[in-house]
Amino acid sequence: MTKTYHVVGIGNAMVDILCYEDENFLNLNKISKGVMQLIDLTRAKKLHKLIKVSKSMSGGSAANTIAGIAQLGGNTAYIGKVKDDQLGNIFAQDLRNQNVIYSTPFADDKSVDETGRCTIIVTPDGERSMNTYLGVTEYLQPSDIDEQKIRVALSPKALIAPNIGLAHLILERQKLRIKIKQEYGKIELEDLEDGLEF
Repeated sequence: MTKTYHVVGIGNAMVDILCYEDENFLNLNKISKGVMQLIDLTRAKKLHKLIKVSKSMSGGSAANTIAGIAQLGGNTAYIGKVKDDQLGNIFAQDLRNQNVIYSTPFADDKSVDETGRCTIIVTPDGERSMNTYLGVTEYLQPSDIDEQKIRVALSPKALIAPNIGLAHLILERQKLRIKIKQEYGKIELEDLEDGLEF
């Protein structure tokens, strides 16, 4: 079998929205400085109306890692869920512009949730305050996982996933003969002779 990818990433697909504001902005909008806080869609939309966007780009730790490897010349693919909306299309196009293979089906248009986003507010001291709305990234299903992409990765340690629970679900659903182990926040895969092992 031809090995196509050096690394395949699976993760929370979201758009990073970068803006620059002062401390007063944080205080007025009850934003905790220097931390990441989860927010809902209503809060995300409200913040978006209040800020002046400096830059919007694909984000999420696995997507950022995959993009970085691609920029270094690696062949990469990414699996993560966005919606066919403005931010979802920004996410998909940005990854593809960085030579990452991205083909996960869009979330259902009928969903009230939107593409996930992280509004990153940078204050003059360089501190980042992140406001994260996960959105449809949580709708990623085992059926969204392209088994072939995982099978053709070069290394048995070539899958990046946000947590071991998701990796178990994915691999069990796809009946891959792979062992998973987690150490120091990383998930490693090993080929097996017979069946799955966790």
